[in-house]
Amino acid sequence: PFWLKPFWFTLKVKLCALSRLLTSSGMRFFQGITAWLVVFFLASCAAQDEPEDLAAMKQEVAELRKLILSGVQQEEQGRRLLPQGWSKSISGDTVTTAYTDEATKVLIAASKATKKDVDIAMDSIWLILCGALVFFIHAGLAMYQAGSIRVKNTENVMTLVFLNICIGGLVWYIFGYAFAFGGPFKTENNKLELDNGGFGGSKGFAGSGFLKEDSDGNMVGYKLDAKGYPTQALMLQWFYKWGVCSLVGAIVSGGVSGRITLYSYAIYSLLMSFFIWPLIAAWTWGHGWMEKIGDVGYTDFAGSAIVHIPAGVGALAGAAILGPRDGRFDASRGREMYPHSMPLVVFGTFVIWFGWYGLTCGQTLALHTSLQAALAAQVATNVTIAAAVSGVMIFGMRYARTKTYDTKGMCHGIIAGLVSISAGCGNVENGSALVIAMLGAAVYEGCSWLLVFTKVDDPVDASAVHGACG
Repeated sequence: PFWLKPFWFTLKVKLCALSRLLTSSGMRFFQGITAWLVVFFLASCAAQDEPEDLAAMKQEVAELRKLILSGVQQEEQGRRLLPQGWSKSISGDTVTTAYTDEATKVLIAASKATKKDVDIAMDSIWLILCGALVFFIHAGLAMYQAGSIRVKNTENVMTLVFLNICIGGLVWYIFGYAFAFGGPFKTENNKLELDNGGFGGSKGFAGSGFLKEDSDGNMVGYKLDAKGYPTQALMLQWFYKWGVCSLVGAIVSGGVSGRITLYSYAIYSLLMSFFIWPLIAAWTWGHGWMEKIGDVGYTDFAGSAIVHIPAGVGALAGAAILGPRDGRFDASRGREMYPHSMPLVVFGTFVIWFGWYGLTCGQTLALHTSLQAALAAQVATNVTIAAAVSGVMIFGMRYARTKTYDTKGMCHGIIAGLVSISAGCGNVENGSALVIAMLGAAVYEGCSWLLVFTKVDDPVDASAVHGACG
């Protein structure tokens, strides 16, 4: 009826609003309640069967665990990790005891190659460091010689030292190294010997062979040898011995300073690095004919004779030929010949002493074993004792003879001790090093007096310190 239409319309609107409420947020609420009730019902049903199902599951897990442990224990002794590079025919991460021997061989070979690689790296670091110390001796000689002469000659002696290093390095690269250590070598009675009669090398001129390539394009020092081991670069020995070779020429510059021209000294330095010292080195350190002398051959660990006698003889010959400086043996002008800078002399002596550890300890030529390390320590100790004893002895002897504190003489004495012990520093005990230093100091003092007596002008006593003590 028409009178119910307003009421019906209001009810219809409210029913629609209730429907929308149930299908939106309200419906989500009722759905969540329903889901929780279902879960609770299912859980309560499952809980009734839990004791039986859980016991069966635990028993099954225990059986599986027992089976796994049994298999692991049976093959525990045969399991090995496959090394890198293992045979491609074998797959998997483990092998059984049937392959144990082969696996062991592979691992041993790999460990040897790795150890050899580390050994070569250690030896290379050692020789490069010692070679740098030998090179630093030249700085000490430059200061030592410059301080020992008159001011007007300092630039001349500095130039001589630098000229020697540059010319010596170039000639050593082109000719010297090949004559000294280039080979070829042969093995006789398990001993390496220089071929061609042991007179000199004939290979390695101008660095040939330093970066020699094989058929694969690999270079020595960058490839493995026939046994799969790393190789050592030939340039390592070249660098270390270059500093030693140049040292011979640098020592002479002090004995002839203030009188020799640059051209004359350049020729001397060239000849010394060209064939004079390289042939001496080939006969001795280079496995030449002098190694066959006697039962043990010629022995000079760090070059008392090999390095310092040629230098001392060169200084003596040059000083004798050139004659004394003007006023050197004039009693009224004696003060003019006194060192113009004792600080330079003293500091130069310290630098020489410091670099001497590279010259002597480096003669071990390697430092990858405890025996080589012990030998280097023995050498360093003997060198230190010898330098200290000889310096004190000369200082005391000069005071006893002249009643003056002769600092220059003490510096000469320290270097005399260093030279004297170089030959046997790796072969004698500490007490013997002390005796050798005392004898070296006495020899130096006597030869220094003899130079003055014969009127041979050697400003730094190079011939007495290096020649006589060597």
